[in-house]
Amino acid sequence: MIADWTGAIARARAHAPFLARALDRLPDLTALLAAGQGEAALAWAKAAGAGEADVGVALRRERQALALALAIGDLAGAFPLLQVTGELSAFADRALDAAIAEGIRRRAPDSEPAGFLALALGKHGAGELNYSSDIDPILLFDPALLPRRERDEPGEAAQRVARAVVETLSRVTDAGYVFRVDLRLRPASEVSPLAISIDAALTHYESSALAWERAAFIRARACSGDIAAGEAFLAAIRPFVWRRSLDFGAIAEIGRLTAQIRASTRGGPVVGPGFDLKKGRGGIREIEFYAQTHQLIHGGRNPALRLRGTRATLDALAEAGLVAPEEARLLGESYDRLRTVEHRLQMVQDQQTHSLPRTAEAIDEIARLDGLPDGAALIAELAAITGAVGDRYDALVMANTPSGPSVPVAVPDQASLVEEIEKLGFADPAALAERIEGFRAGCGRCDRTRRGSPSRRSAATCLPRWRPRPNPSGLWRAGNSCSTTCPARSTCSACCRPARRCWACWRACSAWRRRWPTRWPAVPTCSIR
Repeated sequence: MIADWTGAIARARAHAPFLARALDRLPDLTALLAAGQGEAALAWAKAAGAGEADVGVALRRERQALALALAIGDLAGAFPLLQVTGELSAFADRALDAAIAEGIRRRAPDSEPAGFLALALGKHGAGELNYSSDIDPILLFDPALLPRRERDEPGEAAQRVARAVVETLSRVTDAGYVFRVDLRLRPASEVSPLAISIDAALTHYESSALAWERAAFIRARACSGDIAAGEAFLAAIRPFVWRRSLDFGAIAEIGRLTAQIRASTRGGPVVGPGFDLKKGRGGIREIEFYAQTHQLIHGGRNPALRLRGTRATLDALAEAGLVAPEEARLLGESYDRLRTVEHRLQMVQDQQTHSLPRTAEAIDEIARLDGLPDGAALIAELAAITGAVGDRYDALVMANTPSGPSVPVAVPDQASLVEEIEKLGFADPAALAERIEGFRAGCGRCDRTRRGSPSRRSAATCLPRWRPRPNPSGLWRAGNSCSTTCPARSTCSACCRPARRCWACWRACSAWRRRWPTRWPAVPTCSIR
């Protein structure tokens, strides 16, 4: 296939506002892409942050340039899917490594980074990161090796590093962001700190881990920080992931999980406006589950199946005689095409979306960005793909799932924060989600105290309580303004804790700030506990 760089740039300008702005903002990189110098463009992008002392600024510059170079190369047909996802995953590794080193040096400026590591899970772990994806690392530390101030406890020092990592990568500025960081895959995320000691994590996986955690570690790898310690940790929990016995119970477990996801997925089961390419029937996740189910059953006895990449796993299953070669090929090609369309959706506005737009006009724009004549052609293609995948997935997994009353499977929340807010009926959910993410990332003064920023679960508990009140979005903005100036967590973050009085307390804090803005530190500590 001959790469069409000119056509790719034209389609990007016409149908993807995010890419159009980036083309105007980076003329030197645009010139390299217009000349068809793909590898030179990638090298330019990777050096975009060179010489910048501020780690966050440097990473944002590199991320923006890399996003443009990979998108145009992808649209031109010059960069295959695995190269695109591999480059994005490698950048995530570099970004996490730089953020960890920066976080350690904030507290111990003269120390060499050590004793802190990140495990990459999911698509990041497999080297298949999305074009506009979050990352789901697990942050671990070794209390004996982590540099810290003389009076710092190891656990407290580790939490400071973790908060610094999230802030560096997630903070949204005029130059955008680096990565959204989601730490909900860590052990016992509802109650555990952001960073967990290696010994505590080992105890968890050996004694009380949930079924979904086993599947998650199929694609885990040590990606940043103390790589050697991370690899030793993964080796220690290998018996938890890869069991010697043939684990056919995994089919029923994944089947129940699939039923939950299908039931909660927005957009309906039929391909059309709003259809979810990731979680819908026959979508991306079902192909991944298809491969992982076979790995969970047979991987303990066959090390050749212990692979991270979905395509590589399907090929290995066919070679081992566990899946028919034509079925593995169909699933692999379907996976590549669904991931490619998913990238097209995300290129438009650099949003983490997996769903087709809800209007025919917007679907037409996605189709033309992809080089198709119109949205009808795209929907017809996706319907054929998801139908074939769904039939094969149902034959393997759903047909072997026990019937009767459903037994819920404990998994992290599947909805994005934007989806949660939109479901509650708030105006402009994307803007409100951005404010909440900034609050969680520690952007306010009080977020830098020992107790850290409030959790997503706390915000999710408060927002439904505020929805019936007049102007709930304005209430959140006022309270968020408080958090950016309040010097102590105790005076405002407690208002976000789950409690019946969170509305009244937050309203009182907001009113106090409006009446006496210069005396805000004098506000009495919130009584909510």
